[in-house]
This record gives sequence, C-alpha cells and structure tokens, in this order.
Amino acid sequence: MKRFLMLVATSTLLLGLVTALAGCGTEERPAPVDDGVSADATVEMRGQMFQPSTVTVSAGETVSWVNEDPVVHNVVGDGFNSASMGSGDSFSHTFEEPGTYDYSCTIHPGMNGTVVVD
Repeated sequence: MKRFLMLVATSTLLLGLVTALAGCGTEERPAPVDDGVSADATVEMRGQMFQPSTVTVSAGETVSWVNEDPVVHNVVGDGFNSASMGSGDSFSHTFEEPGTYDYSCTIHPGMNGTVVVD
C-alpha cells in the first residue's frame, strides 16, 4: 500500500510539473514600443561614431539619431541641438532648407557627421 501511495504522489507531482511547463514559451511578448519618432533617415551612435556618417534627405524630411552606445552622446549642428542622450535615447530634427549640415558630438571630439538636404 505504501508503494502505491508513493506512486500516486509521484505521478501527481509529475503531472503538475508537465502541466506547468506545457505553457512555457507560448505567452505573448509585448510589442516593441513605438517612440513616436517617424524618421526619413536614421543615424546610429555606435562605437563612438555616427553611422552612417553622411545621410541625404529631401527638404522637409526628418533625420533621427539613436544612441546605441553605453555612453552619453549629443548632436550639435547649425540650427539643431540635442540634450545629452543616454543609451537608447533618440533625437530628431526636420530639415526644411536644402544645404549641407555638419554636426558633431561635443562630448566626444572627432565624432562628426553630415546631413545633405536636397
């Protein structure tokens, strides 16, 4: 009788474990968060560089910069300046007038880029 009760208890525990594990990995994951930034071109700050270092957009289009580095960066150019941006932060600017706009990260000398607006 003891053996039978031990078998029933073990079976019950195993059945509970299998039932609990059956749903693992099937739950829905949350959708990526939309930060509301709609960019015509995106520049990543990665490896203490702007990538790509030059982007071309048409007048009226928006460029977004996204900090993919673990350190703080900023974007400073003629007529546009971001705040300091931590990892994962972004900044966007809409370029209304054709021209060539050089910019840099003032925190990291030598980290430069260019936006060409047609």
